[in-house]
Amino acid sequence: MTGADGARLAHVAITVPDLDEAIAWYREALGLRPLPQRVESSVRERPRLRPILDEVYDEACEAFRVAFLVDGDSVAVELFEFDGGEGWERPRSWDYARAGLSHLGFLVADVDAAAGRILAAGGRRRTRTMSAGGEGDWRFCFCEDPYGTVLELQSHSQEEMYGGH
Repeated sequence: MTGADGARLAHVAITVPDLDEAIAWYREALGLRPLPQRVESSVRERPRLRPILDEVYDEACEAFRVAFLVDGDSVAVELFEFDGGEGWERPRSWDYARAGLSHLGFLVADVDAAAGRILAAGGRRRTRTMSAGGEGDWRFCFCEDPYGTVLELQSHSQEEMYGGH
């Protein structure tokens, strides 16, 4: 589906402390498929990156690794591992009222089964499975990946739930 100006959501990026571990986790827990090409780069290997990294991130960013995972649609999850990841710390709580990205929602066939896979893969369940009401059995729950990213699992799309059909 495209917006009024043709814009479509292409990807959502998540910073992780260990790229390979995160790829395995998202594949196991949510069934996302890693794309074969990864990006690995550093200022030392490619000095022309310095002005780009300074503008996008800051002068402390020296190197990064990136992988893309897809679910069969056109939206990808982009996983970033930046140099200096050893100082990474899992967020202590969900700052849900802070402006910016709140959580990622995943459409799943079975909310409880998907939550079980997240738990089995080392994630955390934040809520029980609840019903959103409406005309169908719209079910959802909130979980977290091992890195503190809040994930909503939902049985129906927003268009199905709120599209007025």
